[in-house]
Amino acid sequence: MNGLRRLVTAASVIGLLGAVAPIGGAAATATAGAPLRARHVVHRAQSGFSFAYADTGGGTICGSTPDAIDVFDAAGNLLQTYPTGASENCEPFDGLNTIGLVRTKGANACLVLADGGMGGGQSGAWDSFAVSTSTGLITRAVSHQADSLGPNGIVTPPQPMFGTTQTGAIEVMTLKPSCQLTPPSPEKGDTGLLAAVATLNVQKQVIAANSSTGSLDVFNAKLRLLKKNQASFSCCVGVATAGSNPTTITATGRTTVGTATYAGGKGSITWGGTATDPSVDGMTRVLVPPSSQCIWTQVDANHDSNQLGGVSSFQYHPPQPGFIGDTLVTGALPEATQYVGGELWSIDRSIGEIEVSQVNSDCTVTEAAGFAALSDTAGYPTGLAFQ
Repeated sequence: MNGLRRLVTAASVIGLLGAVAPIGGAAATATAGAPLRARHVVHRAQSGFSFAYADTGGGTICGSTPDAIDVFDAAGNLLQTYPTGASENCEPFDGLNTIGLVRTKGANACLVLADGGMGGGQSGAWDSFAVSTSTGLITRAVSHQADSLGPNGIVTPPQPMFGTTQTGAIEVMTLKPSCQLTPPSPEKGDTGLLAAVATLNVQKQVIAANSSTGSLDVFNAKLRLLKKNQASFSCCVGVATAGSNPTTITATGRTTVGTATYAGGKGSITWGGTATDPSVDGMTRVLVPPSSQCIWTQVDANHDSNQLGGVSSFQYHPPQPGFIGDTLVTGALPEATQYVGGELWSIDRSIGEIEVSQVNSDCTVTEAAGFAALSDTAGYPTGLAFQ
């Protein structure tokens, strides 16, 4: 299950604060090029969540079993493998099979799946499922909203929800307490490939990373374009937000992180500074915890010219970000990286495994350790959610 992989870049401290002693476990410090032993999944109790959900990214065309959502407890034990009926075929489109969990009124929750269809912009659907908050189990499939644009990403709580598509559009939907989804409605008045989306001012406005125009595009909640904000660096494949007054915005290209602020209004943002990781050119997702000076970017070996994957770490001291270090492994393909319970969680689709990294006080992270293997390790898993 876990093939031999090697750490090629140890965390280095060249940021704004200088070296700080790690508190979440030692940063990875293996000699460059030195082989590491094969990792084994180690089940251990977690305090940041009760249940974890992972879409297996299955599909018979790529030789794996039909798509399903695996449900794990906080110790990594597999509780359920729920067939989704999704028509995934493991094609390499970022964000296919993404899932999001939404708490509803009462004792239930909903999972939403971006069913990418056959890939390449072909038809897919938004699927929803009811989830028990007490047992964590998926109890039933609720809705299947066909979408010819090909869903490939989801931003969930609070309502409304926003999704991205393989054609470069963003869409808005509403999830009812029954977990029934309304039909998706696409954005109006924009051009270009919208690679990622985040929310502003508690869902009153939306910001999208436009990779074809190199801008951050701000929309109102009905997805009418307010303003395109051109970046001064090679941008944008990822975007994240934190805080609300003003909102801190972080965007990324393949090598560079850029920061900005937004105080509301008609869509104009104020750009801050930039920082570059000199070791990589394969950044994809970017994330910023709600109350942290850390910025992390997901690095995908399929996009990186050196075939490195993992996490690049930055510190943010307004208005300037600073590169701190990276933890990279040859061939790693992290997906759905997110900050939960003070740790970084992701799926490595190269081995079909949920992984976790400890966060150090200087924002660097340890090498990812295995938490749980998916029931199907031959799919294209990119969906991860927690309850």
